[in-house]
Amino acid sequence: MEKIKRKNYLLPFILLFVFITSILTILNISITYYEIIKFNKETIKSNLKKEINYKVEQFDKNLNEQKAILNTINNSLVFKDYIENNTNKNYINDLFLSLIKSNSDIMQLRYIDENGYEKIRLDRTIENEIINISENNLQNKANRYYFKDTIALKQNQYFISNLDLNIENGKVEIPHKPTLRIATKVQNQNDINKGILIVNIYMKKQLESLVSSEFFNTYIYDDKNNIIFSNNKKYLNFEKYISKKNEIDFLKNNENSKLLLEASNEKVYLSLQAKAVKDMTNSIVSIILEIIIFSIPISIILAYFLSKIPKRLFDKLEEEHDLILYQSKQNAISDMIVMIAHQWRQPLTVISLIAQEIIFSHKFDMLDKKTSEKLGNQLLGKIDQLSLSIDEFRDFFKQNENKLEVNLVNTIEDLKNIVSSNLNESGIKLNVNTLNETIVKNPFKIKTFKSKFNQVIINLISNSINAIENNCEIGDLRTINIDLIRKENSIKVVLEDSGKGIEEKHLSKIFDPYFSTNKKILQGKGLGLYFVKSLVETHFDGTIKAENGENGAKFTITIPISGF
Repeated sequence: MEKIKRKNYLLPFILLFVFITSILTILNISITYYEIIKFNKETIKSNLKKEINYKVEQFDKNLNEQKAILNTINNSLVFKDYIENNTNKNYINDLFLSLIKSNSDIMQLRYIDENGYEKIRLDRTIENEIINISENNLQNKANRYYFKDTIALKQNQYFISNLDLNIENGKVEIPHKPTLRIATKVQNQNDINKGILIVNIYMKKQLESLVSSEFFNTYIYDDKNNIIFSNNKKYLNFEKYISKKNEIDFLKNNENSKLLLEASNEKVYLSLQAKAVKDMTNSIVSIILEIIIFSIPISIILAYFLSKIPKRLFDKLEEEHDLILYQSKQNAISDMIVMIAHQWRQPLTVISLIAQEIIFSHKFDMLDKKTSEKLGNQLLGKIDQLSLSIDEFRDFFKQNENKLEVNLVNTIEDLKNIVSSNLNESGIKLNVNTLNETIVKNPFKIKTFKSKFNQVIINLISNSINAIENNCEIGDLRTINIDLIRKENSIKVVLEDSGKGIEEKHLSKIFDPYFSTNKKILQGKGLGLYFVKSLVETHFDGTIKAENGENGAKFTITIPISGF
């Protein structure tokens, strides 16, 4: 076939891009004009009332969710037994951990006894790590205002602090951390005070959501007309903590305001004011001018370079089409599994806690009919939630993953727990060993793509389980050993099983797509090890080698520290 000359494509590409750009510009101008005409006073007034009511309702809903967390703990039979007899502290720690994991806005969750001593305290760090504070680091808070105010409340009442910035050592913490504290009193069955439960909420996301609006300037302010948070860049957020003062007289007697929060010694209001149409018009004109000025020249440049693409590139793209399709589908399926597993974790934790409470209550003859029905309904609700999560993730697309700081040893131990049922059913023992050949104090604490690393290890473990099930007889050794070896510039992950190994003739092809030694053809698609190799090389810049060990297959992954 005669070589395609680029001059044959240049003019059509230019005309195509210019045509599309012109159509989009005309469409944008038409829609903008229509929106400006429609933007009248009655529409603004109607939308303002709806939006302010919706925002206040959402804020109340979030506030009630935090109260429900405290209520869940306070009404737990296990917690009541703990405050009375100081037993089952591990169950309470697990309950606190489950609740703080289920809500990413929680900065701190505490139980303080009637004398002001912190008994249980879980903190969330900047790195989103949840820390159970040791007894040696717990403090007495008897003189703090929130303890005094809460302990003076009646049962089932809630203390709500001012909406302020977190203060450490007498200074406002930088970066700013908007914080709200909610607390409730704890009493035993004889109405004797046993302390308080208190949760610290990180409010930045909620505040940003409240002030987010396309058509309105939104203000959150206190009863002294100090602006707490706003989407209007003209004013400072949390002005009362900053020396510069805002001009806030326009907030006085504002009819477009609504009470948002009634705290311990202040009231917080939400106000919406329509943005000036003139400002919107200027913004729209600016956007149109940018489209006219930049889009057409860029289209011409793109058309020029696209016209230079050789025809053989299209042929190559067609040849690789099937492989790209396959990789895309595999990535989508893998990500789907990861997301479903994450979605299921919290409901399963709650189910486990409810089950523990049933066992505990039954053991001490505390399980009456009313409690049984209540716990049963909670269980059914969580089971329905698990079922619904399948539909929720059916059309979920891949999202970019950021690197997280993880401990590889803990990560593998977590994966071990995930596959523990499979291991127990097959009678397989999984051992995790470490070796540090450096002077690094935390040799396996690495910032990496956690889910990708999990997929690599899970695939290798599953491969070993299948090998042991297919090749081992009753009485044979059934083990999987994972060795983590830290070297100066790399980390090695060595997985060796007792599944009788791989035939020598197959070793060179073990990472090929669609190649499998699995006798159960319907289960083994021949894609797992190819996928592992692709992840190791693409995402970690590493290598993977397969060989036969003493009792079975041995896979060695070498990842440079820079690859993480």
